[in-house]
Amino acid sequence: NHAQVLKLLMKAKANVNGTLNRKQGGWTPLFVAAGFGHVNIVKLLLKHPAIHTSLVQKSVAPRNFWGFTVPAGMTPLDIAQRCKRSPVVRMLLSSAASAVSKPRKATTDDRS
Repeated sequence: NHAQVLKLLMKAKANVNGTLNRKQGGWTPLFVAAGFGHVNIVKLLLKHPAIHTSLVQKSVAPRNFWGFTVPAGMTPLDIAQRCKRSPVVRMLLSSAASAVSKPRKATTDDRS
């Protein structure tokens, strides 16, 4: 089962933002899970604190994905929308909104 494998990899501190090689678009696990509509995998990945990098990361090269070309510059949300993966789209939108709305600590650079 994919979810069990992912849990083991995450427990072993595997890089959840690791990418396929650049020729294949530089896709992260979140890109692939979003494209295939793997709701449980997306849900697990979104729980990982480092995944926010993948939420905004853009593909670096075009890639053929189940019969259509995904152009460079797409995010996992774009891919889920293009593949008509509505449950994944809702999860990604919710996660992106919560990431944006989370308060961050002020730094000395924030003072003007």
